[in-house]
Amino acid sequence: MKELPKKYFDNNKPIVIIGASNSGKTNLAVFIAKNCSHKDKFLLGYPSDIEGFKNISGKNELFWLHDCVVFVDEFARYFSRYGRHHNDSLEEALDFAEHRNIKLVLTSQNNQAIDRNLESKIKIFVMKRINVYTLKNGGMCRVAMDCVKDPRITSSYLALENNEMLWFDVDSEIGENGIWSFPDMKVGKDWKNVQRNVQPNVAKK
Repeated sequence: MKELPKKYFDNNKPIVIIGASNSGKTNLAVFIAKNCSHKDKFLLGYPSDIEGFKNISGKNELFWLHDCVVFVDEFARYFSRYGRHHNDSLEEALDFAEHRNIKLVLTSQNNQAIDRNLESKIKIFVMKRINVYTLKNGGMCRVAMDCVKDPRITSSYLALENNEMLWFDVDSEIGENGIWSFPDMKVGKDWKNVQRNVQPNVAKK
């Protein structure tokens, strides 16, 4: 299995990584962000520090930045879509990033927060291990799975290892779209550790 070449992601195209819990989304996002040539890397939504990244505390701080990579973990917590309404907050962030030379790397467990209008602004969709039934009908993730032929892609499941991805660039080069691998960046979810470190507020006797 060949590793994803840097030339495909070292640019300012926004990337959305969709995958089930514990499928390796965070490791992939860190691999992409660290290997981009932008000098500064920022992180929003991850519960602990990652070497080489500066943490930002909320989506409003995004609008202070320029010429950088911003990795937003589980982006729907910060850029929500309410019911069938258009996701105005995510569209605003995408438009701002385009003009300020910011590469956005977003992760999510499904693509429900991305409506049709936003799909025209996001050029790269990356899928990890996922149950197809969680995906929005007619969305770009479904299109990607139909366009790439591989025995690991079935009508109900995308059966990939944690170090594999289905890469789909709307404006792809010949041979770009398909199944690629990436190295383990040794980054795992730290939510359990965060909870363990929270001390209950118990009054002393």
